[in-house]
Amino acid sequence: MVAFAACGKRAPVADESGQQAAKESREDTGGSPAPAPSADNTSEKQTPALDELVPGEEREVQPGTFMTMHRAGAELPGADGWHAARSTLGGFFVEMPLPFNDFRIRSPAEDGTDEYIDIIGAKTPGLLAYSVICTSRSDGKMTPGTGRKAAEALAKGQGEPTVLERPGWTGYEVLLAGKAHIRVWESSSRVCQAIIEAQGDDSLPAEALRLRFLDSLVFE
Repeated sequence: MVAFAACGKRAPVADESGQQAAKESREDTGGSPAPAPSADNTSEKQTPALDELVPGEEREVQPGTFMTMHRAGAELPGADGWHAARSTLGGFFVEMPLPFNDFRIRSPAEDGTDEYIDIIGAKTPGLLAYSVICTSRSDGKMTPGTGRKAAEALAKGQGEPTVLERPGWTGYEVLLAGKAHIRVWESSSRVCQAIIEAQGDDSLPAEALRLRFLDSLVFE
């Protein structure tokens, strides 16, 4: 299950808002996961909080894994309170129901090519997480079928993902009852996951609100 925890300006980077998203995104999209931090060597003392990162500064957060925080707790509300969230480097736009973080993780793939993971994400106090995670490579290539395999892995035997289409992209929709609503999109150069996940006390919102978020995703 994809997990993403970017709940505010003081969310820790390592296991939550950065490293876990990077690790699980690579596992879901068939890439090479970065070494996961152990419980013994990961702490807030060793890892900077989001509001301690200088906007635009790339910082090594694990050996070989670098993070650039573009915006933390960004607020761009419209008349209805939803926030216009455009990824700084990821080439996508989405509407978020609460303030969001916008960042990039860079690390080497197994073949030495740089892999980029661009993330827009936010989380309610009750741990309802909204995120878009887009993976790309510096050579502009993506193995065909990567998104489909990711969606099938996420479904975990709960039925075939629903196939979606838009120009230049193929999508796969997965609904995990009471837990998550996910769309995985793939093109020849990127794999993107739009995710609503109930990780704590807050339950998944009504379908209309989920679709408001999922349908707002635009690739640029």
